[in-house]
Amino acid sequence: MTKYEIRTDTHEFRLPKRAGIRTCTGADLFEDYRQSSIQDSEVRESFDSLEEARAEFEAHWANWGSTQLMQGNGTRYLYCEFAWIEENRYDDDGEFDQGGWCYYVSAEDWTEEEDE
Repeated sequence: MTKYEIRTDTHEFRLPKRAGIRTCTGADLFEDYRQSSIQDSEVRESFDSLEEARAEFEAHWANWGSTQLMQGNGTRYLYCEFAWIEENRYDDDGEFDQGGWCYYVSAEDWTEEEDE
């Protein structure tokens, strides 16, 4: 059976010290998150069709999440929250079979301008 799950997670990205303007799109941040080895997303809601999941996502999750610059002990990092719809297939026993296809990501862009 195929399920369309609304999922959320957070991730911290370490930033190098760098002068100038740094820009990260929400899509780039989410792609970096998906490629990281640490992923422990939470299923918030599950649907049988993409249309149902999309309607709920647009109503309640499309503007969810944030991106904030955090600093401490000489380290700078972005703390990001994400929401997305993920398509997953499960076998007859409800065990994960295959999936991970993402749709409709909610992730905030981030830009840092040089101090003047």
